[in-house]
Amino acid sequence: MDPEAYDRAIKLVQDYHDHVERYDVEHERIESDDMLGMMRVLMEARPRLIKGMDGLADGTDQPGSSSQRTSTAGFRFWGRQGLSSVLGESKVSIAITPNGLADSVQYDEETKKAYFAMPLTEKMTVNELFRKIDDQDDTDVCYLQSQNGNIWDRFKEEEEDDPPELSRFQEYVLRGPRVMQKLGKEPDAVNLWVGTSKSTTTLHKDPYDNLYQVLSGSKTFTLLSPIEGFLLNPTFYPTATYERTPDSSLRLVPDPIPPSSTLGGSRGVPWTTIDPTSLSSSDRASRALRPTTIVVREGGWSYLPANWWHHVQQAEGDEGICVAVNHWYDAPFRPDVYAMEQFILKALGRGDLAAADDDDDDSEGSEQGEGDDDEDTQSEQSCWSCNR
Repeated sequence: MDPEAYDRAIKLVQDYHDHVERYDVEHERIESDDMLGMMRVLMEARPRLIKGMDGLADGTDQPGSSSQRTSTAGFRFWGRQGLSSVLGESKVSIAITPNGLADSVQYDEETKKAYFAMPLTEKMTVNELFRKIDDQDDTDVCYLQSQNGNIWDRFKEEEEDDPPELSRFQEYVLRGPRVMQKLGKEPDAVNLWVGTSKSTTTLHKDPYDNLYQVLSGSKTFTLLSPIEGFLLNPTFYPTATYERTPDSSLRLVPDPIPPSSTLGGSRGVPWTTIDPTSLSSSDRASRALRPTTIVVREGGWSYLPANWWHHVQQAEGDEGICVAVNHWYDAPFRPDVYAMEQFILKALGRGDLAAADDDDDDSEGSEQGEGDDDEDTQSEQSCWSCNR
């Protein structure tokens, strides 16, 4: 983005801040029958911390009263023993990186280039995952985050495909919170995440409304509004994937240049390198940003509207893991908002990003039936309009 365009983007963000008080995330209590309260949250389309919603099926919280589901004690099931009892010896997809940063920009010393780096994926049992997490000498950073509806996938059900990899958890995780079901809303995908504080999700936005429940440990979200996103100035990066070397270490291997009709196309993937948890005081654009941080603790929910930028960190619970479930809901399409976003991108000299959005919209219908294309691989991520 040229200096004049940057000045225009900064002025846009400043005008936004002049009309919006410093953003504070409100706390809501939404019971399973509070349809009016949930509709208000969805219509305002602002991030929220929510308590009281029920997204777990009966029996999930150990033997005892179903009322335990709303208490911290009710989530003991989601420790190591509970996860192992459900998955047994079945092998599941685990994302592996050397640094806990997948779907992020990484510089490769061998090729002297920066890439949009994606993780190695290996199959292992959940107990093997726990052993690797506990092994202090193991340099692999592992994350169960196969996504794309690894518990529930609406599109696979419609096409009668093979069940999701973690479909065994359908007995324990509802298709969506009961209040959303009463509103007639069904998620496109429901995913289980199991990892540690070694994994961090770099700044990104999703085209989906996201309801996120933490079952063990905590998640810290650092948020930026969609308007502030115009200051993030993504760059197109070629993609690369981690692979095993003969000595079992990991190295980045550049991917073949894909045809222009696929995700990112020959231009690569647009991604920002700005870290909202560590903004530079010497950069004018960074000084104009006003990130807000929320912490979702065990038993709590967050609501992240589509296109809100977020950076995600996590902390382990009592058993040394962080466990969460998220529900992705298709966001209502707003032609007026979409047209304005495209206009602003072009006015800022970023017509390439506007074209990237258009390309993804054109291809979404053909890709959606298979689920989003490995959305985040070790992160809850999706770039601009491209679902990774």
